[in-house]
Order: sequence, then C-alpha cells, then structure tokens
Amino acid sequence: MGAEAMPCQLKYEEVHLNRDENIVAIKGSHGEIIDHVIFITSQGRNIRFGLSDGGDPFDFKIPGGVCVAALKGGFGGHLHNIGCSTTPLVQPLQYQYAYDGKQRVEYKISAGKTHKDTEIYNDIEILKSTEGQHRIRSIKVFYDDEFVHG
Repeated sequence: MGAEAMPCQLKYEEVHLNRDENIVAIKGSHGEIIDHVIFITSQGRNIRFGLSDGGDPFDFKIPGGVCVAALKGGFGGHLHNIGCSTTPLVQPLQYQYAYDGKQRVEYKISAGKTHKDTEIYNDIEILKSTEGQHRIRSIKVFYDDEFVHG
C-alpha cells in the first residue's frame, strides 16, 4: 500500500508593525516560485515565511533614508514573484507635513518569475495615485510548511 498524500495545510498570518517600525530589507530565494521570503524591519525583526531554501537567493538592497512603502507580487497557487517600491523615510509625526509628493516612488525592485496562471497584485499603483506619506502597517501571508502561497 502506497503512502497517501497529505492535503496542503495552509497557514495565515498577519504580522503588525509598530508605529515607528518599517521594512528596510526583503530577501529570500526563488526558482519557479518564491521558496521563502524574509522581511527585515528597522527594529531588527526578521519575519520569515516558507521553509524551503531551494532556488536562487535574492536580496533587495534598500538604500538608506527610504523604506518599503508598497508591495507587489504575482501568485497562482504559490507566490510566483515579489517586488516593492520605497518612499523617503519620515518620522511618524511628520507624515502629513514633511512629505514631498514628487519623490513618492523612488525605487522599484522585484524577484521571481511570471507564469501563464500568474495573477498580479500591486500596491505600487495605489501608492503612485495618492497623496502623502505611506507606510506598511501589517503583512498578511498565506504559507505552508514549505513554501509561500500569497
């Protein structure tokens, strides 16, 4: 009698960032899909999803003085690709007054592949079309014991 496949047990997690905490780096690995992703915050937290270490490593080098303000990605059963854009880093109480809208999206980077079944998710277009300083308050992720799903 052969071994029966266990159904995929997806997990959902929402990680909240503190008011003065920002994403300052994103790294991980990918092949045909994103094997794992790690969000590194300004308060030194390493938030990892996916346990697989296969694929090619990626490391989004976020320049000093900016932070990740928007995420984008493609998914289709698993996370196929991930990317981000940055905005100038401004202290929380200065969001409303110190932000120059002309410098909103400074830096765009991404890693991973696009497939025929890839559905695109993109916060970057929202960031471009709105006024003021933006920050990511939480990260919501679907994953299992091996890979990131979305």
